[in-house]
Amino acid sequence: MSPPDGGLPDLGDDDVLLAELGRALDRIDPVPAEATLMAVAAFELGHLDDELATLVADSLLDPAPLTRHEGPTIRLLSFTTEHLSLEIELGADGRTVLGAVSPAGVVDVEVEGASGALGTRSDDLGRFRLTLGQGWCRLRVRAAEASLVTPVIVR
Repeated sequence: MSPPDGGLPDLGDDDVLLAELGRALDRIDPVPAEATLMAVAAFELGHLDDELATLVADSLLDPAPLTRHEGPTIRLLSFTTEHLSLEIELGADGRTVLGAVSPAGVVDVEVEGASGALGTRSDDLGRFRLTLGQGWCRLRVRAAEASLVTPVIVR
């Protein structure tokens, strides 16, 4: 902070020095908004009762088939916890999500991402459809007896 008389700040004071350094770093190299959102989302995981799901399959990591392929493809992901499983298909458009929760039943599904959050309910077979915004996302499923949250999915 600059002194009231308009002179130079007292950089011998640790609090003043740290405040000046913070302002300089904010001007020179500001933290990207998406990085802040992801940090907050990760921090919130420690305060939730939702069980973090384990990624058990990702078609992006599977060896490529020996066929000629052109254009974007769908991506299949499978997550599981002790009580719930979640299968999702990320459409070739990068925005459409088709999913199914097991055991089957009506559940609340929420997708959180860089562009905000939106939710839906599955049908009685556990199936749902969502349209995502741009950037990263994670899904949260709340069933009557259990809940899960996926790790962040980068598309």
